[in-house]
Amino acid sequence: SLCSLPQPFTNSSLNNDNAPQLFPSYSLSTIITRYSYLKIILSTMLTRHSYLKIILSTMITRHSYLKTILS
Repeated sequence: SLCSLPQPFTNSSLNNDNAPQLFPSYSLSTIITRYSYLKIILSTMLTRHSYLKIILSTMITRHSYLKTILS
Protein backbone atom coordinates (compact mmCIF):
# COMPACT_ATOMS: atom_id res chain seq x y z
CA SER A 1 0.00 0.00 0.00
CA LEU A 2 2.93 2.33 0.70
CA CYS A 3 4.34 1.86 -2.79
CA SER A 4 1.14 3.14 -4.38
CA LEU A 5 1.42 6.47 -2.54
CA PRO A 6 2.89 9.49 -4.38
CA GLN A 7 6.61 10.16 -4.10
CA PRO A 8 6.61 12.75 -1.27
CA PHE A 9 4.76 10.30 1.00
CA THR A 10 6.85 7.17 0.60
CA ASN A 11 9.05 5.93 3.43
CA SER A 12 12.27 6.56 1.50
CA SER A 13 11.53 10.26 1.10
CA LEU A 14 10.49 10.54 4.74
CA ASN A 15 14.02 9.59 5.80
CA ASN A 16 15.58 12.15 3.45
CA ASP A 17 16.63 15.64 4.48
CA ASN A 18 14.23 17.35 2.05
CA ALA A 19 11.15 15.75 3.64
CA PRO A 20 10.72 18.51 6.28
CA GLN A 21 10.53 21.06 3.44
CA LEU A 22 7.96 19.03 1.48
CA PHE A 23 5.45 18.47 4.24
CA PRO A 24 4.91 22.05 5.52
CA SER A 25 4.17 23.33 2.02
CA TYR A 26 1.62 20.54 1.48
CA SER A 27 -0.07 21.28 4.81
CA LEU A 28 -0.10 25.00 4.01
CA SER A 29 -1.87 24.43 0.72
CA THR A 30 -4.48 22.22 2.36
CA ILE A 31 -4.97 24.80 5.12
CA ILE A 32 -5.44 27.55 2.53
CA THR A 33 -7.99 25.51 0.58
CA ARG A 34 -9.85 24.62 3.76
CA TYR A 35 -9.78 28.29 4.79
CA SER A 36 -11.33 29.31 1.47
CA TYR A 37 -14.03 26.69 1.94
CA LEU A 38 -14.63 28.03 5.45
CA LYS A 39 -14.87 31.57 4.06
CA ILE A 40 -17.53 30.44 1.57
CA ILE A 41 -19.46 28.63 4.31
CA LEU A 42 -19.18 31.68 6.59
CA SER A 43 -20.43 34.03 3.89
CA THR A 44 -23.43 31.81 3.18
CA MET A 45 -24.12 31.60 6.91
CA LEU A 46 -23.95 35.40 7.16
CA THR A 47 -26.37 35.87 4.29
CA ARG A 48 -28.73 33.36 5.88
CA HIS A 49 -28.33 35.17 9.18
CA SER A 50 -29.33 38.45 7.52
CA TYR A 51 -32.37 36.70 6.06
CA LEU A 52 -33.19 35.43 9.55
CA LYS A 53 -32.76 38.95 10.93
CA ILE A 54 -35.24 40.29 8.37
CA ILE A 55 -37.73 37.53 9.22
CA LEU A 56 -37.26 38.22 12.94
CA SER A 57 -37.77 41.94 12.49
CA THR A 58 -40.98 41.36 10.52
CA MET A 59 -42.17 38.96 13.21
CA ILE A 60 -41.39 41.55 15.90
CA THR A 61 -43.28 44.26 14.03
CA ARG A 62 -46.25 41.93 13.57
CA HIS A 63 -46.06 41.08 17.25
CA SER A 64 -46.13 44.78 18.15
CA TYR A 65 -49.14 45.22 15.85
CA LEU A 66 -50.85 42.34 17.62
CA LYS A 67 -50.01 43.89 20.98
CA THR A 68 -51.55 47.19 19.98
CA ILE A 69 -54.64 45.44 18.61
CA LEU A 70 -55.00 43.36 21.77
CA SER A 71 -54.52 46.33 24.06
